[in-house]
Amino acid sequence: MRRTAALTAAALALTVPVLGFSAAYADQGSDDNGGKVCLPLNSGKIDTQGDPQTVTIKAPSGMVITGYCVKAGSDKQGNGPEYVEVVKPVETIVIRHSSDKAVSHYSFSYGKPAATPTPEPTPTPEPTPTPEPPAELPPVVNPPTSTTDNFDWNWKYAAPSCDALTVAYPSDIPSGQSNDVNIRLSTDKGEVTLNYHNNETTWSGTQGFTYSQHARWPAGVTAYAVVWVQVAGSNYHFGESFHNAPIESPVKCRITSDGNAETYDVPVGVSDVAGLRTSTTVAKGRAAAPAVISVVQPGLAPLTLQKLSGSTWTAVKTVAVTDGSAKVTFPKQTRKGTFKYRLVLPGSESVTGDTTAPLTVRVR
Repeated sequence: MRRTAALTAAALALTVPVLGFSAAYADQGSDDNGGKVCLPLNSGKIDTQGDPQTVTIKAPSGMVITGYCVKAGSDKQGNGPEYVEVVKPVETIVIRHSSDKAVSHYSFSYGKPAATPTPEPTPTPEPTPTPEPPAELPPVVNPPTSTTDNFDWNWKYAAPSCDALTVAYPSDIPSGQSNDVNIRLSTDKGEVTLNYHNNETTWSGTQGFTYSQHARWPAGVTAYAVVWVQVAGSNYHFGESFHNAPIESPVKCRITSDGNAETYDVPVGVSDVAGLRTSTTVAKGRAAAPAVISVVQPGLAPLTLQKLSGSTWTAVKTVAVTDGSAKVTFPKQTRKGTFKYRLVLPGSESVTGDTTAPLTVRVR
């Protein structure tokens, strides 16, 4: 993937204080549907057009984005404003709401990057004997529930997306527990683990860890998957067995490009629609048995059940996707013969979409 000046600026420190995002903002502002609205920050409140799931924002010339607010719907439904600090300020970033619903409006803060200081030359040290390597330390394990407080070490953060991991830290997380994040990616350039370490304090509030801004992000990546995540301060790891729950599937992603080296190449999720069988036989007047379909990274559009008429696929109905699954029912077959159905998930600015292999229905 081409990395524009946006990525270079990500490594620079800010010369102005980063705008913090606190829970106090939740008490300010309201809109027509009874939810809260984002504070204007530096950009002012910006309404979206066309109900996008993601929005790509760019800082003014010479500036970098330090944080943002995004809203998807009513605060009463849990889709109100979310304030996110950007761990490494960037010129361009993709934002979304943690609910994965359509973004209704957003705002963002920005500041000037500082020039990278020129390091002092390091004197050549005298050679010293090579010490014996230290014994390997056991992995750090978050402590169990404390006997002196009621903090829940098993709290879960939201699943990673294709552009970033966004972590909303509990407000009561004990001090010193949240200064490391590790994200393992399987890419077309090899496997890599991105470590984010807070040298000055511990993270709190909501933090956004953007993969492409990390120094270890491999240049030229076109396809990758987020396979495992560790957030210090939680016993839960994305992509790992936890309390007998099914292990989450890797988040598969691609980099889309418009062929212009000056524009930001946006990551999109690779959708997958699975669970539709390929053949069945029914009696005339009966319908094929319903199918329970798994939908990975569906985006905002519903599934469409299509039927083959001659050489053309025509829509039969749409099917809503809820929590990654959908139940599909089929029409009654009123005449004998062989008929074909398939499911189509449209692509969008945030997902690739997918089309299943046909289901052949033989009617006797």
